[in-house]
Amino acid sequence: MLLTGGARGNPSGILDPQLKAIRRSEAQRAARILGIARVIQEDFGDNHVREEAEQVRPSLSRTFGQVDPDLILTHDRSGLYGHPDHIACSEMVTDLRNTILPGVPLWYVALPAMLRRTLQLAGQMTRDPRLDASRATPTHRLFLGTAVVAKARAVRAYRSQRGAIGKRFGRLVPPWIAVGLLPFEYFAEA
Repeated sequence: MLLTGGARGNPSGILDPQLKAIRRSEAQRAARILGIARVIQEDFGDNHVREEAEQVRPSLSRTFGQVDPDLILTHDRSGLYGHPDHIACSEMVTDLRNTILPGVPLWYVALPAMLRRTLQLAGQMTRDPRLDASRATPTHRLFLGTAVVAKARAVRAYRSQRGAIGKRFGRLVPPWIAVGLLPFEYFAEA
């Protein structure tokens, strides 16, 4: 489930209505690559998920009811890299899971400290002591095997995000290649 359309997902953060259609198409393409049958795309305001919580929460709750998940995945409480929408999403998903689906496992996408430090040194992730306090430590490491190829192709499908993803290190090594070199996904059980 995607909560925003991505219309502010450019380096300047300025509203770009054309970007919303591009991001929707990219999400559909990435989903097909990964074998995801259904993408739920909401259109809450980019960088305004927390302000729109009164509308976001019922939408998340309805989706949980429709999907009846066996496992819920979201960003850790730091939003993985501090994006305010990711933080707000994590808080709401965690609260709703605890309230309406307490028996369903919740896993946070998390990074091991060494990988996080490497990304920080490469300029792909900022250092922020406030975020560090809410970062989850991985409890699960899943080997992707040959699925790493699909993962790299899915990242490559998000062409419009290359400016944001490809800073510093990303200018030397395309993001889809860098992702392809990471054969594991890391999660923290909440």
